[in-house]
Amino acid sequence: LTLCFIGEIPAEKMIVLQKQVALAVMNQKKFIIRLTDIELFPPQQQRPHAIVLGVKLSKPLIHLVNAIKTVAQQCSLTIEDRPYLPHIT
Repeated sequence: LTLCFIGEIPAEKMIVLQKQVALAVMNQKKFIIRLTDIELFPPQQQRPHAIVLGVKLSKPLIHLVNAIKTVAQQCSLTIEDRPYLPHIT
């Protein structure tokens, strides 16, 4: 499940990010994700290279994503500015 795309970052920054994210989400309660659909990606191409499962957006999922984005920003990482579209590839 993609939660926050951060691209490539140096290993030392990844270690800090992992620790900070773990602290930020340690009290997150378990929740159920619901799958919505299945698609090939890229769509409408002769040779798609991924299967994508859509995931229903929920309040607990939004809370988790926002917590991770906040930590990423605090670590001076650039994160995508487009709306979050939950999916599994």
